[in-house]
Amino acid sequence: AFAFWLTTPDCSEENRRSWFGVTFVVSIAWITCISYVMVWMAIEAGWTFGIPDPIMGVTVLAAGTSIPDALSSLFVARQGLGDMALSSSIGSNIFDVGFGLPIPWLLYIALKGPLGHGNDFVVINSPTLWMSVLALLGMVLLTVKLIDHWQWTLDPWVGIPMFIFYFIFIAIAIVFEYEPWNNDA
Repeated sequence: AFAFWLTTPDCSEENRRSWFGVTFVVSIAWITCISYVMVWMAIEAGWTFGIPDPIMGVTVLAAGTSIPDALSSLFVARQGLGDMALSSSIGSNIFDVGFGLPIPWLLYIALKGPLGHGNDFVVINSPTLWMSVLALLGMVLLTVKLIDHWQWTLDPWVGIPMFIFYFIFIAIAIVFEYEPWNNDA
């Protein structure tokens, strides 16, 4: 916390209001550093306990990035703005896929040149990723159908099946990653 305080200008003070751009950039830099360490620690923990990277990604890292979203949605929903809470959760995931994934790759290409020349490939170490993506799309369709069935209202009877959908997705992802039907694994 001391490092944050030391490096990030406090724009709430009148004489520093014009520093908002610096505060924003420094905040993004801190988020980048903390995210890098979080991913690195998850990979190390996965290697230590024999858990594949994709499983660490859909469990530990997903929870680490989604819990703040869930809390903000909870606070907004308690103010009676359920539509904003739901839109926030969907919008953050769209932002992650549409901005959070491509920007690092675009920066890499800008700095190192196009991928595919020599050994510059970004390797995705999950041969069953396509199965997980199909399962996730199926879960999204089930979620929309569930909300539609409850006439676009949110209550605990909508939340309980969503938890069940989540645990089903995690189970499917784990089964696909460990491939019990493959004798070579």
